[in-house]
Amino acid sequence: MVSKKLNKTQKQTKKRNNFFKRFNRSYPIYLVTGGLLLGMLLSVFAVAGVALADLYGRVLSPEDISMLNNSDWQDKDSQDLLDGNHLSGLGEEESGLNKGTDPDTDKIKGTEDGQLQTEAGGLLTMNGIENILIIGTDTATFSGRSDVMIIASLNHNTRKLNLASLYRAANVNIPGYGEGLLNAAYAYGGADLLIRTIEANFRVPIDGYVIFNFNSFIYAIDVMGGVSIYLSDAEAAALGMYPGNNWATSSQALSYVRLRKIDTDFNRMGRQRQVLNAVLNQLSACSAVTIYNVATVLLPSVATDLDVMSYVSKAHTYLSYSRDQIQIPRTCDMWMFYNYYGQEVGGFDYAATAKVLRDFLTN
Repeated sequence: MVSKKLNKTQKQTKKRNNFFKRFNRSYPIYLVTGGLLLGMLLSVFAVAGVALADLYGRVLSPEDISMLNNSDWQDKDSQDLLDGNHLSGLGEEESGLNKGTDPDTDKIKGTEDGQLQTEAGGLLTMNGIENILIIGTDTATFSGRSDVMIIASLNHNTRKLNLASLYRAANVNIPGYGEGLLNAAYAYGGADLLIRTIEANFRVPIDGYVIFNFNSFIYAIDVMGGVSIYLSDAEAAALGMYPGNNWATSSQALSYVRLRKIDTDFNRMGRQRQVLNAVLNQLSACSAVTIYNVATVLLPSVATDLDVMSYVSKAHTYLSYSRDQIQIPRTCDMWMFYNYYGQEVGGFDYAATAKVLRDFLTN
């Protein structure tokens, strides 16, 4: 009886071995394993493809927003700027045009030689560097003045993300309008005119832009559950918070970056960069899922001409870049004076400022 059971077991083992030998001849193990791995990868890519397609569908292009696709462009705010009516109820740092300029020339009166220092030479070629202009409007829409202007420069050569704040009251030449304040360019002609103005005066190429408004700022901070900011005694008193490190809600962060009464506009620019840095720091520690969630909430409330998918897919790489920041023009290269409307504006050394910005972005 025992012998029969052993023989039966041996026969079953032999049959099983023969089956695996025949299966292995027909379907080598490396082929089966490779097929399983390929199937898993295809599933991952399929899910990622659906997610990216959904994300792409949320992106607003300039054509999707009527006020960004308006040939007449100028809204009431920008017309008020031209008429000088914007002085009513606004601080002396707001935008305006200086009287006495010739809009058909590239001259700015008040420089040493009476001409733009940037007339000679073209834009600097920046191989391996992407300069993205971040524009923040001081409204809940995309109209009005560009309250925030930051060049976020991805230097792939040095693996750095450089942030350059542009002083909104810098006295520049606005193509087609003559001498005026930098943040007036956006009110006159949107992102395109603002970019042309920056390139004409600072001589660095801008590769694309992202426009934020109050809503998009709030959405981004909300989806991350707040953001860490450091407050001075004066800032804390103005916001009703505690000095030092604070975990700020979206509304508190918005009040922080808009705070202007306690000090100068230069400090305000520093606060804008601090919040941007805090957001980047927070995102760098997040998972890909969280970054995707932030993007899905944020993108419907911004406008951009960039290929967003390429940046989202490489977000972790770019967030790992070291960061540096600067204010343009530097205070040592700038002098303050009052324009025709009695506003304090910033004249600056065009050649020196262009060189400082170039050196900063290329190192």
